[in-house]
Amino acid sequence: MTDACIQIDSRQAPRIRWPENRSSALSELVEEKLSARQIAAILGVTRNAVIGRCYRAGLQLQGRPTGNPGVRKRPPVQRQIPVVERPDSLNITFADLSTGQCKYAVTESPPHLFCGHQTAGGSSYCAYHYRLCYRPEDRR
Repeated sequence: MTDACIQIDSRQAPRIRWPENRSSALSELVEEKLSARQIAAILGVTRNAVIGRCYRAGLQLQGRPTGNPGVRKRPPVQRQIPVVERPDSLNITFADLSTGQCKYAVTESPPHLFCGHQTAGGSSYCAYHYRLCYRPEDRR
């Protein structure tokens, strides 16, 4: 890039101005439907310089369509979330709770009482209170 001019402004990042002959050569090479790699090799600049200049000049390069082609949008999955009936609380104190019992606090003031039903799937809560505390994974 020996024939490029650097324009420096203290408020912006340095910007390289492409000489007119290189800009016109770029336009012609894009019209010939060459790839950014091929154009970069001809002009003696980087592939990213070619892509950036084409973007700013509004030139459409041959090749992949714009966007991220590696990511395909999937249709939303409609999952059936089972309805869990609200159990009657066993009103167990924290000292009386044991492993495998729901630790959801059912009272806000002392004495603090807990649900006490059987926990679900290695959780600290029964199925009903687990659903209250956690969102389904597909909604994240």
